[in-house]
Amino acid sequence: MWPEPLERSIIQFAAFGERDGVRVPEYWHIANVHGMDDKLTGRYDKPTKEFGCSEEMLGHWASHIAPRDLQAALQNSADAYTPQWFHHSIELGVFNALETGAKAAIAGLQQSGLIPKPKALSDWEKHARFWILQYGAYFSAFYPADKQYVGGADVLSIAWP
Repeated sequence: MWPEPLERSIIQFAAFGERDGVRVPEYWHIANVHGMDDKLTGRYDKPTKEFGCSEEMLGHWASHIAPRDLQAALQNSADAYTPQWFHHSIELGVFNALETGAKAAIAGLQQSGLIPKPKALSDWEKHARFWILQYGAYFSAFYPADKQYVGGADVLSIAWP
């Protein structure tokens, strides 16, 4: 018997696999939450006792892209400073709004010559860390100490083999 209320559980991991003879990134999403009730706020549906598992890169987001073209498509997105990434969080709508503002600010800093555009994977790690740390600052500023669900950022990456 499941305890009430059921806890939300979302697990994500990435790896590389092979499709049509090409090495491609795979992004796996396992959850007992199967949607959002309000995409503007990013509030998740109530959890269920059933877990789903899906591969979200070629299985969903890039299903229209041939495996041989995926690396170039991802590079084009990165070059336009709209890197493909997957994230989940409490108040996902807040995270998305902060990320949008941060991207605009970073673009201004780049145009002013204060920071370079990211080129290497290590550069992108810095940007991902910044997006997460600013989200932690949101919780630190607006939530009591016992409700600060985000704090710090560990960013791990795997180079394309």
